[in-house]
Amino acid sequence: MTHASTRSADTPGAQLAADATTYRRLAMMDLPVLRSLIVELRRVSNESAASAMREGTPLAAARANRDALRASAAEEALASAEDNC
Repeated sequence: MTHASTRSADTPGAQLAADATTYRRLAMMDLPVLRSLIVELRRVSNESAASAMREGTPLAAARANRDALRASAAEEALASAEDNC
């Protein structure tokens, strides 16, 4: 089973929680990598939001929301790590 197929079986909330845990771990190990990841997550989020506006479907809106939540979770992990330094 591929990683992508296991992710699709999770509920969106469970997957977001798992992603947030990963970002917190990454923050403890390598802040520069987390910062780079945040840039990429923001890019994906912006593209998803633009796509959702064009498509105007509930599925596209849900995808854009998940992408925005992932970017926010990574940003929160970075902020927390920086506060602890």
